[in-house]
Amino acid sequence: MRTISVFVNGWQAGALQWDVKGGACIPISTEHFKFPRRGANGTLPVPAVNQIEFAADACCVLTVHVGTLTFKAMYPIVLVHGWNAGPWVWGPTPEPADSSICPVNPDKASDGGQNFVQALIDAKVPYDCTLTIKPQVDSDTGAGQLSDGLAPILTSFGVRHVNLIAHSKAGLFARRFLEDNATRDRTVQVGVISLTTLDTPHHGSVLADTVVRFRTSTFGGVVDYLLKLVEAEPGFLGRGADDMGVDSVKAFNDRSFLRFSGPSSQAAVLTVDLEAVLPARLGRFGRGCS
Repeated sequence: MRTISVFVNGWQAGALQWDVKGGACIPISTEHFKFPRRGANGTLPVPAVNQIEFAADACCVLTVHVGTLTFKAMYPIVLVHGWNAGPWVWGPTPEPADSSICPVNPDKASDGGQNFVQALIDAKVPYDCTLTIKPQVDSDTGAGQLSDGLAPILTSFGVRHVNLIAHSKAGLFARRFLEDNATRDRTVQVGVISLTTLDTPHHGSVLADTVVRFRTSTFGGVVDYLLKLVEAEPGFLGRGADDMGVDSVKAFNDRSFLRFSGPSSQAAVLTVDLEAVLPARLGRFGRGCS
């Protein structure tokens, strides 16, 4: 019998004893492997180099067969904020907010939103909350900005597939994006694994109709003029509400080949079971290992 010690990146995975005719298998947890670092500013990930060493206590010849290492992982989650907002709505909440996690509101550094991302951080989920869409755009423009912002994010992860989570009007941006994406050449299409919408007005918003009626009234016109005069942001009185009204969204639903059949504006298109797909939950791998 001879003893072979196996090291992974300096960590001793174990010692094996086998005879000349036999073989052996040792389980190695994924936590001891190095993984590529996400690319910066839309560049490809930086490759990781792993070193596996075998130390034998005998003078006999050691033959090692190298195979392909595979394990399950999940595609990244990309968070898309809604109308009259920014990526800081996803959190986290400390004051001032941590700009290394999600972009900070330039007008209010303490605005950390609802700390939505903390659950993703705790679960070690690959995610991105940097995508920014201008606050008062219509659905077509928002879909285009979503597409443009998504491309470098996916490149930085080294993938072409994504799980989208969209809040409020971003759900309409995402649905419009899915239509555009479906007509693209397959070589440049984005593989959307899932779309989860949060508080999206899939049947339109009465509040949006109210905002439009006010802004187009005589008094609303005066307010709109004064806001432009002082170069102030219109906020919820802006034109981003124009295509969120009940009739506008109904027309969108009628002409869209991606039909929404949910019972209310609060319903989600699809949800993601994080516990079922996290690599950290998958334990050990290795053929023949228990």
